[in-house]
Amino acid sequence: MDEAEQFDHTTQRLAQLEAESQHLRLKASLFDKFIKRTPAAVAMFDTQMRYLIYSDRWLTDYHLGKQDLTGRSHYEVFPEIPERWRAIHQRVLSGESMSMKEDPFPRADGTTDWVSWECVPWYRMENSIGGIIMFTEVVTEQVLAREALRRDEERFHRLYDSMMDAFVRVNMQGYVVESNQTFQQLLGYTPTELAHRTYRDLTPPQWRSKDKRIIDEQVMRRGFSEVYEKEYIRKDGTIIPVELRVFLLRQDSGEPEGMWAIVRDITERKQAERALEEERALLYTGIEILPFPIIFASPDGDILRANREATALRMTLAVPRKVQLLEPDTRREVPEEQWPEQRAFRGEVIANAEYLVRSPEGHEIPILLQAAPIYIKDELIGIVMATQNISRLKEADRAKDQFLMVLSHELKTPVTSILGWARTALKIPEESAKALDVIMRNAQEQARILDDLLDVSRIVTGRLLLQPTPHDLWNLVRLCVENVRPSVLAHNLTLHTEAPEEPLPVLVDADRLQQAINNLLTNAIKYTEPGGEVRLRAYRRDDQAVLEVRDTGRGIAPDELPRLFRPFLQLHREEQKGGLGLGLSLVKGIVELHGGLVTAASPGLGQGSTFSIILPLHVRG
Repeated sequence: MDEAEQFDHTTQRLAQLEAESQHLRLKASLFDKFIKRTPAAVAMFDTQMRYLIYSDRWLTDYHLGKQDLTGRSHYEVFPEIPERWRAIHQRVLSGESMSMKEDPFPRADGTTDWVSWECVPWYRMENSIGGIIMFTEVVTEQVLAREALRRDEERFHRLYDSMMDAFVRVNMQGYVVESNQTFQQLLGYTPTELAHRTYRDLTPPQWRSKDKRIIDEQVMRRGFSEVYEKEYIRKDGTIIPVELRVFLLRQDSGEPEGMWAIVRDITERKQAERALEEERALLYTGIEILPFPIIFASPDGDILRANREATALRMTLAVPRKVQLLEPDTRREVPEEQWPEQRAFRGEVIANAEYLVRSPEGHEIPILLQAAPIYIKDELIGIVMATQNISRLKEADRAKDQFLMVLSHELKTPVTSILGWARTALKIPEESAKALDVIMRNAQEQARILDDLLDVSRIVTGRLLLQPTPHDLWNLVRLCVENVRPSVLAHNLTLHTEAPEEPLPVLVDADRLQQAINNLLTNAIKYTEPGGEVRLRAYRRDDQAVLEVRDTGRGIAPDELPRLFRPFLQLHREEQKGGLGLGLSLVKGIVELHGGLVTAASPGLGQGSTFSIILPLHVRG
């Protein structure tokens, strides 16, 4: 494996490792956020009953405010925990899974909460117990409500009908036994109409399997369900989204006698969510098609969103730095606290900041960077960053500067000569004839330069018009050969020609095609050392005519071949051969306007080069 392949392999492996590392961090972050935001009271402990992760609902249910429980002992947070619960925790740490549907929890302030709980052990990768996970639900309200219902059913019904949430009770066969006015108004049925329907009749078919699963796995097993979403069918046939929680009702004997549910209309919330999703989709679609990398990051530095360009550049804030950020002028390294994303996290807006990114291999890439904080109601929720690789812009600037310098030189040289000889002709009349000859040659050179510039402009803008007529390609080539013979002799070169075995009919603008052939011949002569040779060969290949111009000159480096036909490119600048670097660009433009193709090949520097013009053969109708 050569160095380039090894470099590519290493780069790909680093990219793969970075992607895997980012994926693991993302999974851990998502797990933490999932636990944090879950609507149940959940906490995860180590073997010493110290908090590892807990949900926001845990803090809410146990009135813990916004405390940070991480690392604290469960018994420190709840010193009132009875000994029997401590014993249960030890049994779970030994491998048992335990649960209780309703369990009294005497609190330190003298009150008692009723808790439904489930404790299970969690295991490390080596299959040893790492601690326990506790799922709890404070069901004090349900217990008190049930007791209140038994004490004063009439008062309960008044409250029942006056609540804004919808309530419905069904028997074990699923038929509606009781409902409050809110539920009746929600679905548009009277109590009598509802009495002849089951909750399955009121549920669209696609939701019935979810209902059954929740009732079997949650309600029947532990007496209640988590809050979940589904849809109902109203009397008029319209569909309404709802959020509900189902509780199991038991007889005094403990046998199930039915279920009751708290139902809430979430139509407005769903509409808002749909509108938000549409806006998010538009935003994400917009950033995906942007031609430069853009990312959104959370205040913790986690990547929330990155478009494909950003992924391609492996832009991430969540992994250790693999690159250096440099000031473009001084090349001093920018301290990490001054990196644009860190400044954006501090509230700054960075616009059009130019930096150099240096890879571990030492490659430097100029970038233009934008970064800004994102606020919602004065709260920083993240940042957005956009980066643009401006290597091509920098290269274009350098090419422009080089072109202007060369153009100034190329135009100044004949102008200087014209002015000098014009003064000579005025002062020394006997030198007028010689002066006029020099002035004419330099004026023609200027005209050629301007013609080349105009031709390139016409090709780029699509305004170069051709006047194609039938020709034999070799006849046009022979005329070009005669034009360059004096130059071949002057450079002490040998010119070989190999005519085709048969005519090569082409439909071309003769003047323009000869201009392209002359440019290739001129280049071959210019960059071939005295004593070298130039060969021309024309032949037929299937339905194409091919003209090869081969020389034994300086050759072309492999990394120069892909950009060889760009305008204003000059190879071998150190030889100071002159010219604007437009010749090969003109060849490419002219040949492609004829529906053809021009190619270049070279074994390397010092080994000559071969240029081929490939044109479609003209078949007369």
